[in-house]
Amino acid sequence: MADIPTVKKFKRGVTFFPTCRLPVTGTLTNLTNVTIASSVTTTDGKEWPATVTILDDRRWTLLIPAGVTAKWPIGDASWDIKFKINGVVVATDTIILRIIKSPTSTQL
Repeated sequence: MADIPTVKKFKRGVTFFPTCRLPVTGTLTNLTNVTIASSVTTTDGKEWPATVTILDDRRWTLLIPAGVTAKWPIGDASWDIKFKINGVVVATDTIILRIIKSPTSTQL
C-alpha cells in the first residue's frame, strides 16, 4: 500500500515562510556541513525555489515571497526539502500544497 501524502492548504499571494527543525532523533543531528534546498512545483510544471536561511544548528526557514506565490495556479503543488550531507542527497516526503485563492484580494 502506497503512502498517502500530507496535504496542506496554501493561499496564493501569501508569503511561503515555514520554519523547519530537525527531529529530536534521527541520523541527522545538526546542520553542520549540510546543504539545504527546497522548492515548490506547481501544476503547470514550474519549479519555484525557496531561499533557505539557517537559524541555528537545528532550525532553518524557507522563503518564497507573496509576489511570487501570487503567480501560482490554483490546484495541487508538490513541495519537499533536500539535504546534501557529505555528498549524499536525501529528501523529505513530498507534501502536497493545495493552492487556493485568497478571499481578500487587496495587495499589501
